[in-house]
Amino acid sequence: MAQGLLLLATLLAFCNVALCNFSPTLITDLAKVLLENYCSPERLSGMEEVITIANSNTEILSIQDPSILASILTDGVMSTIGDPRVKVLYDPRYVPAAPPGIPDIPLEQLAAVVKSTVNVEVLENDIAYLKIQHIIGEEIAQKIGPLLLQHVWDKVLPTSAMILDLRYAVSGELSGIPYIVSYFTDADPLIHIDSVYDRPSNSTTELWSMPSLLGKRYGTSKPLIILTSKNTVGIAEDVAYCLKNLKRATIVGENTAGGSVKIEKLKLGNTDFYVSVPVAKSTNPITRKSWEVKGVAPDVEVNAEASFHTDVLENNIGYMRFDMFGDFPQDATFAQIIVEHVWNKVVDTDAMIIDLRNNVGGSTSPIAGLCSYFFDEDMQIVLDKLYDRSSGTTRVLATLQELTGRRYGSKKGLLILTSGVTAGAAEEFVYIMKKFGRAMIVGEPTYGSCQPPKTFQVSNSDAFLAIPVMHSDTTQGPAWEGAGIAPHVAVSASEALDVAKGILNKHLIGQK
Repeated sequence: MAQGLLLLATLLAFCNVALCNFSPTLITDLAKVLLENYCSPERLSGMEEVITIANSNTEILSIQDPSILASILTDGVMSTIGDPRVKVLYDPRYVPAAPPGIPDIPLEQLAAVVKSTVNVEVLENDIAYLKIQHIIGEEIAQKIGPLLLQHVWDKVLPTSAMILDLRYAVSGELSGIPYIVSYFTDADPLIHIDSVYDRPSNSTTELWSMPSLLGKRYGTSKPLIILTSKNTVGIAEDVAYCLKNLKRATIVGENTAGGSVKIEKLKLGNTDFYVSVPVAKSTNPITRKSWEVKGVAPDVEVNAEASFHTDVLENNIGYMRFDMFGDFPQDATFAQIIVEHVWNKVVDTDAMIIDLRNNVGGSTSPIAGLCSYFFDEDMQIVLDKLYDRSSGTTRVLATLQELTGRRYGSKKGLLILTSGVTAGAAEEFVYIMKKFGRAMIVGEPTYGSCQPPKTFQVSNSDAFLAIPVMHSDTTQGPAWEGAGIAPHVAVSASEALDVAKGILNKHLIGQK
């Protein structure tokens, strides 16, 4: 049966569950709005039949709570077309927002507005940090161009690399997409960066890079990292997706919201019911796909608030928790992000606790660098040797001479918390720090997992096997793989933090 008929049947079924009947007017209004405005009309085949059948239904609306009715209609639509962006709302106080424009205020006040909505800094190592919460359109950008150049762009243009923070960018104008993307591409050749289909007009607009811009371009040679979060939505998602697929930027952070380039809140008939509808759809010319609904997947997944938690405890004891070792880009720009937002909060403490009780492993690529922060610069140490059976090669993990930010050094106290969950790459880190006597291990024996496994296809079938092919050096004693690592101080995982704080507090107070 056509999807449109299924939509009607689903809506009626939901209302029967609610023990009520309702007039078909609201359904026909909803069907018409979706048919005329929804950006993926192929999902609405048979909608004309919905209208015909609904018009013959004379049952009278009897649900007393309009918000419940709106929720029922939303669930019905969602179960049929599978698009969480389509929501029916009851909003008797809704007043359509005025289109964006330039406020009629003095130039100095406008400059203050620009400064308050855009955060710009130049960090260590000549890295620009630019935080944007709203992506303005081309028309507005041209009108306030001199202000943007003076207070924003001229400050970041001479830098060697840039961090573009879109984690809290929740609004924007479609015309701002080529405007921003063009600053990070060359003037020639022009690049087709996006195609946007508009359902109400049944037309498609191609977005291309711009041949001329106000001010100079940042260019294509300097590193660009874009920070995203689950709050990054709409136009900012499109910017991130375009630059990612042009291979111009590395996306770091969380999967984005999966919004739309254009969502409108449309009235249903003469009621106070509205429906939010994505009326336009983006299709990337490189991937032939859209970021909408699914969101933009980061190249490097980092949840700064959950995966990296830092604190300074009593007696100036640093606390750092992270739950996975990421396969981070090996460049100074990304390292600067970690240093600025994580490391600098704890580097000046008198002792540190690293909490790996919930760390399930990940990539071994950052281990040598992390270990290096806890040894002095003049200490050149071979940390471990990893033998790869599949290739017959041995990879040496050694301390690094050059690091971003300051070292913690080898003199200050360091305790590492472990549990039976601590696995993989986290165990490799614990193994190294324990082997060289650099840290005291507090908690439970670790899981006894393996180095990151390698996946092999079984013949030409659809079956795959993940097999551990690497193990650490066994010439200086048994490896941790399959056995786990015993702590120096064995306590339950739930007690480990309190015990560690007690050990360090006693030690630090004794030094005073």
